[in-house]
Amino acid sequence: MEKIILKSQNEEELKEMIERSLTLQEDETYRVKILKYPKKILFVNIKGEYEVEIIKKSELENLENKFSKKKKNK
Repeated sequence: MEKIILKSQNEEELKEMIERSLTLQEDETYRVKILKYPKKILFVNIKGEYEVEIIKKSELENLENKFSKKKKNK
């Protein structure tokens, strides 16, 4: 798994950055985790920080299955 930290003003800009910079194989996808939300204070825009993790689709399915099992147990 690779992890990349990107900064952007909003999620739309983030998606555009990901599409431009990442080349994924057929069995790969990405997951975004918000580290810091973007803020706008008066005339100053502070970019948000996002962690982009490249994972295999099979790993994603395994994680979803584990999460759903934990939910059922509670």
